[in-house]
Amino acid sequence: MATKRDVSNLTIDSRVEGLQPHFEFRKLEEVSEFLLENPFLLGLLPEALTHIAQFFPSPKLSLEIFTNPETVNDQHLTIFITSTYSPPETLEKLNSLEDSWWLGASEQAQNKLAINVEF
Repeated sequence: MATKRDVSNLTIDSRVEGLQPHFEFRKLEEVSEFLLENPFLLGLLPEALTHIAQFFPSPKLSLEIFTNPETVNDQHLTIFITSTYSPPETLEKLNSLEDSWWLGASEQAQNKLAINVEF
């Protein structure tokens, strides 16, 4: 018989799996574990997807854990947006994303999520 905690973990696991069609998980186990440890990000990632798509249509998105080598236990998840735009246009779109949504939403991420671009 499943306990309440088991049921809760199944729900979280299914939410992590639900992200996989939209995000490439670099180091699948590491990203999945981080999301399970920080479940508040599970509500923020679908929201991020919606807002990113407004500036980067049909985006290729990846999730990767960044560990700060200078401090202990300082990790965050990074959304990488692979851009096909020129570098100046990409930065303009990233700045617009930050101004229109991310600056307001970043508090919800509790310093555990960043958004960046790559080419």
